[in-house]
Parts: sequence; structure tokens; C-alpha cells
Amino acid sequence: MNLAKAITGMPEWLPEYRQVELGWLKKISSVFESFGYMPIETGAFERLETLISKGEIDKEVYMVSKTHGEGVEKYGLHYDLTVPFARYVAQNYNALSFPFKRYQAQKVWRGERPQKGRFREFYQCDIDVVDNGSLSNYFDFEVLMVGEIAMSQLGIPAYTIGVSNRKIYEGYLQALQLQDPVGVLRVIDKMDKIGREGVLKVLHDTLQIPVSLAERALGPSDIRSKDLGFVDAFKSLGISSEWSDLGIKELSDTYSALLQLGGNNFMADLSFVRGLEYYTGTIFEGKFNESEGFGSICSGGRYENLTGKLINKKLPGVGFSIGLTRIFAKMMADGTVKPERNNIVDSIILRTRDNDIKDVAELANILRNKGQVVEIYHEHSGISKQFKYAGKKGIQWVWIESEKEPGLFEVKNMNSGEQLTIRDPQSWNF
Repeated sequence: MNLAKAITGMPEWLPEYRQVELGWLKKISSVFESFGYMPIETGAFERLETLISKGEIDKEVYMVSKTHGEGVEKYGLHYDLTVPFARYVAQNYNALSFPFKRYQAQKVWRGERPQKGRFREFYQCDIDVVDNGSLSNYFDFEVLMVGEIAMSQLGIPAYTIGVSNRKIYEGYLQALQLQDPVGVLRVIDKMDKIGREGVLKVLHDTLQIPVSLAERALGPSDIRSKDLGFVDAFKSLGISSEWSDLGIKELSDTYSALLQLGGNNFMADLSFVRGLEYYTGTIFEGKFNESEGFGSICSGGRYENLTGKLINKKLPGVGFSIGLTRIFAKMMADGTVKPERNNIVDSIILRTRDNDIKDVAELANILRNKGQVVEIYHEHSGISKQFKYAGKKGIQWVWIESEKEPGLFEVKNMNSGEQLTIRDPQSWNF
């Protein structure tokens, strides 16, 4: 066993890339906050029964246990941020003002097989809105708009966010009088992984649906449009119900608003249904345009009863999730993400005389108060060694105290080669 080797699927970036990732997190958070979303953070693990309350994801959850002793309760690392958020709202119901708008940027863990675009540990950046009793459909539009604006700050290559409504496909399958519409939707959700023929095979072989009926069940999966053409396209199938009609109406309202604001990255797409059964209305999923089979880079939707499973209240919500690590890793691999300089230090104070540490520290504090990031060289040594250190770390300003006159400094700009004599650092501006 190689104890010095990291576990696969848990990325650990070098500092120059971690700086970029932190910058991304700041940009995303700034956009979220500009729309009134408040930051929260929840624990890394939850009670297992809370995590699996959302549907069939128990195979993806990492269990948590102590190395010694036996625990009464079972815990798991959170699989996403939506379920912990639902638990948070239920627990803090009396202290929150509704509609409650929050954002979270945290790591999540999934029992995935590590591969291109899939990780065991990764960052998600989520916004959600929940309200007491009912939630305005306006928020379906808002989370889509806010999420897309946040992603636009990152310089992401061309991508498309497909938008649909779960009621459309559910109502369509009900009109076909299928016995297990949720089970059928779960299979259709695997279209990207197993293809159309694979879906038809599972519907026929596993769910025992006749071939002709299985073919008809896939009718809406061919409907996509950049405008409102999806409405007539769905009607042309000749199969609908009150539930699917309501879904078409909700999707039309949301998509029309997106189009009015530009909406270049959006597409009405009835082909995806989101396999998690807690989604009840608007659903969406974003993917790179040029990366076939890479997987989604953002997703989300509306849910009516997720929080209600944890508290005897109706608290519908809608949310948008950005898969930050998946996007970041791909852009690193493509060379789109450029590393920051490998050091954040602006100035370094060299140790060329037997100066008192408190005098050097005083100078460092003066420079820090001027906004500089300052490092003091750790030992008295040859000047060439110290300059080499500063150059290797990319430090711009090198401060050297005069051997003959304490308090007088020679300052070298390592970028330009210019050298200055500074007598009063307090009065000098960079």
C-alpha cells in the first residue's frame, strides 16, 4: 500500500490552481448574494434515514462510523446539499423568515466509480428558495437566471441548460395508463448512459411494457426547441392529461421569461426527467455542448414535499446546483483554466545583517497595513540564496535593510529590475 498516494476521485489541486478555485467560489457567492441569497453551512454527515428520504440513492452514500465502539445511530456523508438544506429548514423553521433564500458552497461525497467528470468528493454551489404553504412560480425563473449569471462569471465554454417540467412527462405517461410512471421515468433518465435502445430494452424486459407502448412512452424525449415550439410539438403527440397540460403551462411561463432576458444558454428540452422522485415541477440540467457523455454541469428543479417529510409543514422549494469541481477539472484538463502565480506574497524582507527580529517584524506590519502580503526570510544566509528564493516564488518586492544605516532600505522590483532607496516605509506607496 502506498501511504503517500491520495484516494482516487478526491481531487487535490496545487496551490496555483486552488487559488483559481477559491476565486470561482468568491465570484459565485457574490452573484448569489446580489440577489438576496444568504449563506449557510450544514454538517458533512447526516443521519442515514434523513439522507435516503429523497429516493433511491442509498448505494451512493458513504457510511460514517467510529473506529472504536458502537454507535446507536447510522450516519452518512451528505450526497448533495438539497437534503441537508431541507433538514436545516425543518430544524430552524421557527427562526427563519419565508420565503427563505439560501446558498451553500460545500463539498459533497458520492460512492461513484472515479472517471472523467465523476468524483467521490467535489464542490457543489447551490441556491434554493423555500416558502411556507406555497411557492411562487416566479422563483423557478429566478433560480435559473441567477444560476446562469453565476456560471457566466467563470468563462465556461459553450454549454446549454435544458429546461422542462416533470408534470409534462408524468401526465403523458398517466395518459398512456402505464402502471408505474415513476419507474418508467427513472429508466428514461438513463437515456444518456444506455441510449434509446437500452431504455426500450429495460422498459420491455424489466418493466414488462409491450414494445409498441414503450415506443410511445419515449414520445416527448425527442422534443427540444430554443423557442416556444415545444408547446405545439407536444400537442402533436396527441396524448395529454390535465397534469401534462399544467406542466406545459408552467414551462411556457418560465421559458418565456428566460427568452425575454436573452436566454442564449437555455433550451426547452422534454427529453430529461431527473430520476430523483422528489422533483415535482420545473426541472433543468446543463451540459457542455462539445463533450458528449461528460455528464451534467448544473441541475435542479422544484420540489413540493421534500421538507414536509421531515416536519409536519408544507414547505415547497426550488433550487439550482452548480457542479463546480466537474467544470473546474475539465477546464483544467483543456487548459482553459490558467494557474495563478504560485505564491501570494508581494514583498519579502531579506535577512542580511544581525537585525533584531522585532525590527523586521515592525517593517512587515507597516507593509501589511498598506495591503501587502509580506514574508520574512526565515534565516540569516547569503544574499544570492535569498534572492533565488524570492525569484522562485515570484515575489515582486525585495526589501534589504542597509548594513551601515539601520532603518534605511534598498527595495528591488524583481519584475522591472528597478532599485529604490526607502528611508520611511510609512510614507511610501506601492
